[in-house]
Amino acid sequence: MKLIVSVTGVLIIVIVLILSSYGLFTNISIAEKEMGGFWLLYEMHVGDYKEAGQVMDKLYSRLLGEDAIEASRGFGLYYDDPKKVKKENLRSVVGCILDKQDENRIDYLKKNYKIKHFLPHDCLLYFVDNDFIEKEPICVPLSNTI
Repeated sequence: MKLIVSVTGVLIIVIVLILSSYGLFTNISIAEKEMGGFWLLYEMHVGDYKEAGQVMDKLYSRLLGEDAIEASRGFGLYYDDPKKVKKENLRSVVGCILDKQDENRIDYLKKNYKIKHFLPHDCLLYFVDNDFIEKEPICVPLSNTI
């Protein structure tokens, strides 16, 4: 009997540890805040969402190779539900957020890239255990930007 209780106790502890590593006890909060005022360099993509990363990589490589711009942040907007739309028809916009030190080159970049100014918007922010408050929260615009 003691063996069954011990094994059950160990099993429960292992299950709780596994579930906590997957975020069972993580605090997630949502807030609304105005964010924006930055420049997006992007490419439109139609096709499997798995290919969107390659489109983004090409943009980053081109920026670095041709224009000596090393963007540090990326973004992706995925418009369609892959369960309802065929892979070849999925629409997305992927790209990078231009860093402040490169914003003085906007006029030059507009000649060679698709660029959109992301004006300040009210965004939904997702905070996990308040960890992103100091870093960079996930921002979901409450209106269409591109």
